[in-house]
Amino acid sequence: SNYLTSTLEGALGLYHIPYKIFGGMKFYQRREIKDVVSFFRLIINDADDTAFERVINIPRRGIGEVTYSRIKEEAKYNHQTLFMYLRTSLKDSSLKPSQQQSINKLIKSIDYVRDEFEKDQPNYSEILNKFLENIGYYSYLKECEEDADDRKDNVTTLLQNVDVFMIENEDAEFSDFVANAMLQASQDDITDGNYVSLMTCHTAKGLEFDYVFVYFGDL
Repeated sequence: SNYLTSTLEGALGLYHIPYKIFGGMKFYQRREIKDVVSFFRLIINDADDTAFERVINIPRRGIGEVTYSRIKEEAKYNHQTLFMYLRTSLKDSSLKPSQQQSINKLIKSIDYVRDEFEKDQPNYSEILNKFLENIGYYSYLKECEEDADDRKDNVTTLLQNVDVFMIENEDAEFSDFVANAMLQASQDDITDGNYVSLMTCHTAKGLEFDYVFVYFGDL
């Protein structure tokens, strides 16, 4: 089944083995995964405006194009990135009080994660899951997506991947996982050469591969 690919993709990406998915979307190309990885990027770097621009209205904060352009100009005037400007000068920004409150909640939630990560042997998936609950991301999925449960399952898999990565790489930091996730997300589609083909058993039938490995997941 296609939902099982994430574990295989993580292993293949870790060892730089090229792969291509047939009949499905790559795990790190899925919208909810891109959203959550963007939040991860903000956790490790206030200056990552590309990540902040993706999630500035996730969950919905009602920040339209005019307001967005205005606060970008304010940040530029103060020689700061957008998220750093809002972190330091939120009350002075052009955002409405309700919007300020929502952004402030995101800032405090990020600070909570950073503090928790500094403790001995942090439970990464538990901390990050609480973070996503606190900022209202799961509620946002339910409001916006018919397949919200499937998308939440994908996010749960991503959080599990964080734990596995940190356990298997004892000297790694959370930023190393994020860098690896970004690398996998940016991998170009492969059109030729040698690569591992990932597909369901149904798709593989009749294609006469020399070698087929059947993965049943964690049974």
